Formats: sequence, C-alpha cells, structure tokens
Amino acid sequence: MDEDDDVIKLKDWRSLKPRVHIVTAVGCPPGHWFKCKNGHVYMTGNCGGAKEKSKCPEQAVIGGTNDNLDSTNSLASEMDGATHAPWSEATNNLLNAEELRWL
Repeated sequence: MDEDDDVIKLKDWRSLKPRVHIVTAVGCPPGHWFKCKNGHVYMTGNCGGAKEKSKCPEQAVIGGTNDNLDSTNSLASEMDGATHAPWSEATNNLLNAEELRWL
C-alpha cells in the first residue's frame, strides 16, 4: 500500500472514505456542514449558525447572517448524516419535545 493512498485529493473528497476522514478530523457535531447552490461544501463552527457571508470558488453565496443561512444554501447531510442544522426549527422542536417529556 502506497502512503499516498490516504491523502485526500481535492477531486476525490466526495467519496465515503475521504468524507469520514474530514468529518472525523474536524470533530464538529452533526449538522454543521452546508453547501452552496453549486454544491461546494463548507462548515460552520461553534453553534453551527451562519454568522457571515462569503463566496464559493464560482462566486455563489455561502453562509448567512444572524444564524440565518442564505436561502440558496442547504444542509450537506451527505457529510455527516445530519437531518437538520443545530440551530434549526427542527432542532428547536426536538428540544421542546424533550422538555415536555419531563413535565
């Protein structure tokens, strides 16, 4: 086995093994991975909410402001299997349901 076998090549990042390595290396909780309308994947740190806007290599908007993701971006569930962002309405509903169970 060649030592270069484990090097993540930019063109190959979408296959399963490199994605697992990337997500493991970054170590953020599920739901922090997003993609722009062109499919460029990026990650938000800390709380997982979008705090600023930028541009992808093809000049599409990535990110958002005030924890609101730009409407042209979406969750990149293919990265970590997340079904919703950590600050989303789905998360709030799940947390509220958990609180109600304790009543």
